[in-house]
Amino acid sequence: ERYGEAEALYLKTLELRRTLLGDEHPEVATTCNNLAALYNSQQRFAEAGDLYYKAWDICRRSLGYHHPKTQLFRRNLELFRLQNQISSFWQRRVMSMLLTLCLMGLCTIAIVRYFHFH
Repeated sequence: ERYGEAEALYLKTLELRRTLLGDEHPEVATTCNNLAALYNSQQRFAEAGDLYYKAWDICRRSLGYHHPKTQLFRRNLELFRLQNQISSFWQRRVMSMLLTLCLMGLCTIAIVRYFHFH
């Protein structure tokens, strides 16, 4: 897939918009949001979370809390956080089940089955 090309274009766009429009411009926020979505799709969650927050924060300060774009970016940030909470919950549950199976002497079978499907 062409994630590398997309990332390079988003980063160049971000640099240009910051230079031409300033760091607090809503179009900078839009580029941050789009780059966050790209990172999220690549499972680069730390980078995605920072950028989703930055996009929302820029719009909140420059457009106001009730602006449609601010609200959209807030929903994107909330959805991202919710997805990560659900993912973390299920990862903990799977690891807990694997540990239980290991303690029951079924460790090898459990690990092989888990990694076969992931």
